[in-house]
Amino acid sequence: MPIDGLPQGVFISVIIASLNAQGTIARAIDSVLDQTHADKELIVMDGGSSDGTVEVIRSRTDRLAHWESESDRGIAHAWNKGVEHARGRWICFLGSDDMLHDRDVLSRMAPRLSEFEEQGVLLVYGDVNIMDSTCREVLLSGNPQPDWVARHAHQGGFIHHSGAFHARELFHGRRFDESYRICSDQHMLWPVFIAGLSRHVPVLVADCPLGGLGGSFATHLDAKRETLRVIRSLGLASFPVRFLVKLASIAAFVTLTRPLGSRRAAKLADWTRKLRGLPPRFSV
Repeated sequence: MPIDGLPQGVFISVIIASLNAQGTIARAIDSVLDQTHADKELIVMDGGSSDGTVEVIRSRTDRLAHWESESDRGIAHAWNKGVEHARGRWICFLGSDDMLHDRDVLSRMAPRLSEFEEQGVLLVYGDVNIMDSTCREVLLSGNPQPDWVARHAHQGGFIHHSGAFHARELFHGRRFDESYRICSDQHMLWPVFIAGLSRHVPVLVADCPLGGLGGSFATHLDAKRETLRVIRSLGLASFPVRFLVKLASIAAFVTLTRPLGSRRAAKLADWTRKLRGLPPRFSV
């Protein structure tokens, strides 16, 4: 259905939020600008960087639909401001250290987005490579199926958000809840999964270095605590036993390993992950 004043066809808006990302912002921006899909725009919302990030952004302003650099209230606020400028029928959010996997990602996604738009789907997502800190080695690849996320939301089951495309209709009268520093995407999207309005497609969308807001050892516990708040605020579970046990074990580990220092604690945490057959997460 045509939307007055907006581009027709599969027009995709990509929003990058950044803060002091001088070392990675260029590859993030260029991975979008170099896409073969013509019907796209890139919006960069910088939180007032002081390390040279702004200079990198400014060197590409002629190819950006919008950019700004000013202090904000966190990533959810940056995303919300970006949505105000987006003209796309579908909106994708990338971190400043993420990058689209190759030049044809949007071209491969476009026909699927068109197909699902006609079905009233609000979220379409592909797969994500989780990379080591050098972005040379793939540690983990994929994304769970929508029905798995819906069934496990009350235990914190979610997707890698950088692989997701949000229908414009999702933001009609709604925005990311800025009271969440890390988990505003969970708060916004879990109801979409539970309502059956999400779809997964086998397209590798993004390469994302291990980390992110909730990925470092220092913030992992904070992310889990925020996830618990989301679970309870959405009424998914008042007492999610398995999640609470996991949260308690993380809190105990943080307390017991504090004398070791963050680096040694991170190595110990990854050693315990290795014993469970999991890839390293905190020390790579």
